[in-house]
Order: sequence, then C-alpha cells, then structure tokens
Amino acid sequence: MREKVNFIKDMLEVIDNLERCKESCGIPDGNLAIFKDGLKLITDQFYIKLRSHGIEKINPLGEKFDPSFHEAISVRDTDEPEIANCVVEVVDFGYKLSDRLIRPVKVIVGKLKKDAKEEEHSIGGDCPSS
Repeated sequence: MREKVNFIKDMLEVIDNLERCKESCGIPDGNLAIFKDGLKLITDQFYIKLRSHGIEKINPLGEKFDPSFHEAISVRDTDEPEIANCVVEVVDFGYKLSDRLIRPVKVIVGKLKKDAKEEEHSIGGDCPSS
C-alpha cells in the first residue's frame, strides 16, 4: 500500500502541471485550440486511470472549508457573508484513495471583511453552490 501511495504522490505532480498547461492555453488560435483539446484528452484519460485504481479527485469549490481535507494557502476578502469560510478557489486539487486522504486540496477561502455587515446570512452556514 505504501508503494502505491508514493507512486500516486509522484503522479499527482504530473497531473498538476498538465492542468496548469491546459489552463494557460486560452489564446484563440487554431493550433493552440487543438493543443488544448489534446491536453484535455490526456488529463481526462489520466483521471479515468486514477479512478480505476480507486483514486478520486477532490474538488470542493463552493463548499465550506474543511481542514480535514483542505489546506488553506490564502484568504480572499469578501463583502458577502454567505461565502465567508467557503472555498472560493482551488489552487491544487486533492486526492484520496478509498477513504484515505493522499493529499489535501490547496484552496483559497473567503473571509468576511471586518467592515462588512451581516444582514440576512450567518457566518458558517451553507456555502452557495458553484
């Protein structure tokens, strides 16, 4: 089991870089569009292979911050109480093998500005769905 976990951790660095490459190819050019489509096929295939080995990607965008699965690397000030303490951006996806966390999700969490007023919403409630 330990060897499999180490292998997974190594491969996650590869998929992180493929994801970054895919996201940076937003320039509208025919060749780049084909390249981006190819990267998407590769990342989709990689995720299919991971799932076939019991590995699941964790994407908590819009969910309440959970330190059991999420690693907050930054906070983003907000005037909206309903997104305070919610994941507003995923920097690196997390992964789990069955019920075992392999790597936490690196996230940016919404933080209510000190001068923002709480009107209808209470902090710590449900996050709006994305």
